[in-house]
Amino acid sequence: MAGTSPTQRSMALYKKHGYQCGIVEKFNSNIGPHGIRQDLWGAVDIIAVAGKHTVGIQACAASGHGSHVTKLADEPRMFGMLDAGWRVVVLSWKKPGAHSRRWSWRHTVMTVELMTCERPEPVPHVPVFLTGP
Repeated sequence: MAGTSPTQRSMALYKKHGYQCGIVEKFNSNIGPHGIRQDLWGAVDIIAVAGKHTVGIQACAASGHGSHVTKLADEPRMFGMLDAGWRVVVLSWKKPGAHSRRWSWRHTVMTVELMTCERPEPVPHVPVFLTGP
């Protein structure tokens, strides 16, 4: 998997464990001089689903692990994912040594206790047709 992105590595790891995965990060060429990558709700690169479990994954290189945890802790939309029962993780990748062939990963599971931003006001009423039978 040489030259494989952290997103692709993360998808392969979750698929290996039976999850269906989809990339939800997109490239927006209309912002800035060269465009930017935009995560779903400012937090998620990949959604992985298995049974009743939904995982939002922020994939990155090991050098960016801390800054991605901080970014998610400051994102108010994280409360919606956590309140809906999603598990949200920062999953980072690194090669332990210059001559190593194995990649290792580290993860941080985001929780309400890690959040540093204010919880947004709750939605007062969700129409029944939006919640299913």
